[in-house]
Amino acid sequence: MKNSFIFLTIMVLIFSSSFLFSQPEKMKDKKVREKMNKLEKIKLMEEMDLNEETAIRFFARRNEHQDRVRAIEDELDASVRNLEALIKNKTSKENEIKTEISNFTRLQRRKAEEIDSFINSLNDILTTEQIATLIVFEKKFRDEIRTLIVKGRNKFKNDD
Repeated sequence: MKNSFIFLTIMVLIFSSSFLFSQPEKMKDKKVREKMNKLEKIKLMEEMDLNEETAIRFFARRNEHQDRVRAIEDELDASVRNLEALIKNKTSKENEIKTEISNFTRLQRRKAEEIDSFINSLNDILTTEQIATLIVFEKKFRDEIRTLIVKGRNKFKNDD
């Protein structure tokens, strides 16, 4: 099972890399994200053993959740950019920096609350075991993707 997961992941990365070098940066990110989402959905359906009706309900709810998390992450990115600007600006007041730090931590809590709310909302769709499988799968999937990206970057650097 793990070997097929790794194989599929590598195949997606290989196929996506062939057209990525000719695409503008924003399009690259979007296309890679779409391909990774498709692969993730297929593997997740297999892992959780979802029937069609449950899969439809689950992915609709999950997509809404991911949209909310992505919006919070965009706000977090903006907060980090604001902090960077405040740090670089030597005339920034300590209160401005403290305010932005508070904003950042508030957004982090909001993101954690969104994840908690999503997981709790799944009780009417999934079994406890399926929810646990989802949590484990998402962690392993992110770790695997991160590992492949790092290996790809290292290979690219070594080829120079």
